[in-house]
Amino acid sequence: MGRTGYIGETMAKVQVGLSKDVAGDGMKGFRAGDKPVLVSNIGGKLYAIGDKCTHRGCSLSKGRKEGDVVTCPCHGSRFNLKTGAVVRGPAENPEPSYPVALEGDGIWVEI
Repeated sequence: MGRTGYIGETMAKVQVGLSKDVAGDGMKGFRAGDKPVLVSNIGGKLYAIGDKCTHRGCSLSKGRKEGDVVTCPCHGSRFNLKTGAVVRGPAENPEPSYPVALEGDGIWVEI
């Protein structure tokens, strides 16, 4: 699991939802502490990135998922759901990515 964060930053593990929330190839926005997080299921593996577009702050969970890319509903920026990388602007900055794990039925994200 990849992660981004500041050097020396302490990560906390937070349960955000249940496996049924992202069943199949689903995606859903959650709150992990004070951070909006988008969890997606891609081929049976879970990924978590920020759920606030780095362009204008719109919720990516309200966007359209195609494969491993989500399109922001506001201005069309596209982000890789596995890494948070910008696939197409107008956004210039990537989304943060977070380690995510399934424990029992629970979805846990490190923030």
